[in-house]
Amino acid sequence: MTSDSATLTWKAPDSDGGSPVTTYVVEMKSAGETKWKVVSKGEVITILTYTVKNIKTDKDCEFRIIAENKAGPGQPSGPSKAQKHGASAFIKELEDVLLNDVGLDATFECEVSEKELKPEWSKAGKPIKKSDKYEMTSSNGKHTLVVKSCQSDDVAKYSVKLNGMQSAANLDVKAAPRFGKEVTEKTIKLKAGASTVIELPFTASPQPKVTWTFNGGKLPDPKRFKTDVIVNMTSMTMAKVTKKDEGKYTVALENELGKCELVTTLIVIDKPGPPENLSVKEFTDTTVSLTWSPPSDDGGSEIIRYVVEKREASKKTYSSVGTPSSTEIKAENLTVGLALVFHVAAENECGVGEFVETDKPVSPRGDLSPPGEPQSVEATDVTKDSAVITWAQPGDDGGSPILGYFIERSLAATPRWIKVSKDLVTELKYKAT
Repeated sequence: MTSDSATLTWKAPDSDGGSPVTTYVVEMKSAGETKWKVVSKGEVITILTYTVKNIKTDKDCEFRIIAENKAGPGQPSGPSKAQKHGASAFIKELEDVLLNDVGLDATFECEVSEKELKPEWSKAGKPIKKSDKYEMTSSNGKHTLVVKSCQSDDVAKYSVKLNGMQSAANLDVKAAPRFGKEVTEKTIKLKAGASTVIELPFTASPQPKVTWTFNGGKLPDPKRFKTDVIVNMTSMTMAKVTKKDEGKYTVALENELGKCELVTTLIVIDKPGPPENLSVKEFTDTTVSLTWSPPSDDGGSEIIRYVVEKREASKKTYSSVGTPSSTEIKAENLTVGLALVFHVAAENECGVGEFVETDKPVSPRGDLSPPGEPQSVEATDVTKDSAVITWAQPGDDGGSPILGYFIERSLAATPRWIKVSKDLVTELKYKAT
């Protein structure tokens, strides 16, 4: 407003009544009066602004607008704020802004009648200044605030003050949750006892409910697995992991607009288990050949090599034999007749696992002899035409591993023995028929 004029702006009606608006009628009255006066008589107004001139009152003035179409005038608008002409006034006030995604800019604009006023902007009642986040411009009575790259924490009421006048409007941002572009489902591998932190940035407005699960249920030990949520970020700390912690960790984000999930798979690697089926393959007076099978549990990591060691049967200290990558080795340069114990362990990237030991000492020697007699021979399940024979190994293998057994039979009180098995029997049990 100026000393004798006022510039008005308005919005078109929500409904045109089925016929386009042909003109707008502007009415005015002084505060306290009841009668409205047409101030645009005879004028056709097709735009949404009008300047009332030659105002001749020192009282506060109110204005209202009536839309008119072929059917005639409609209902009048609500009155403008009462204001003295000549005082500063809003030509256009701030309007609410709704963004349908995060990362967009929000623009607030207002216009006042006095051109040189300096605006004071605030968010939720707290002053804000021009920065990378807030862009502020003023020109010829028009004042603009741009809130850059809006997120959920930008949702608030924004206001502007100019020479005692104030206008305010709300910013709202609506967006379903989604993870950051750099976030993908992945598998992480940790050594047993190690710790790590998973950090997952996301966007959403309003901020979502965040839920972590492990293989569809509760997380492992809450003292070692702790989750946290801040604005646009969730994280989980994994401390001193064990093989039992292996599995799928799912985080779900959900707000009123949608839901998304992300799975992180944890693999825990540990030292391997003991090799299996360790045995003496053969020996001479100065060598012993050992063989074994890989461990059934490789600890979740490829076996790199095996560690083979020996000790004298009467001592506890081991010394190295070798570190083969295969499942066999020949120990050489041994002392004839010196009883030795061997043990073998597998090694992966986590280290050397549990050792397995030969079941009895081995004595390298060149003078081999036949083995002693089998022990505890017994016949069971005897019928008229069969019997099951069982026995135990001889106490002396003659210096060489037992290759097998022959089974013989004779009639009672008869010295003649007849061979029952044509081939060597490698087990300690045989069914004679």
